Amino acid sequence: MLNRMVELAGRSANGTMSPIDKQALQDEVNQLCDEIDRIAESSDFNKINLLDASLNITLQIGDTSGQVLPVTLAEATVDTILTGIPDITGDDASNRIDTIRDAINTISPPRGVTSARCRTALSTRSTTSMPPPRT
Repeated sequence: MLNRMVELAGRSANGTMSPIDKQALQDEVNQLCDEIDRIAESSDFNKINLLDASLNITLQIGDTSGQVLPVTLAEATVDTILTGIPDITGDDASNRIDTIRDAINTISPPRGVTSARCRTALSTRSTTSMPPPRT
């Protein structure tokens, strides 16, 4: 959604859009922002909001007490990642491109690192031999 906003801001900044065209682009940006907030409020797993920054989760990744993976959740609302809805209708629409790209760069690395850590933990776990069950 943020990538789409970058595209819309670029179109608005290209100098060929009428005010009506720019407003149509802004309307789409507003809808994308509404959807980001909706996802942030409703994304849950086992009744845990996955985009709630007030929660820290510890995943049990092995069969002993020390095999855990702490995960810090990040809030991902429009107000936290973009500090509000970007206005792409003005003469400084090109500045909004950088603002939105900064938001992408802010949320992408932590998400990627946590995902990679989970994949590694699961991969390691699945290749570790387990003793046969006791009979």
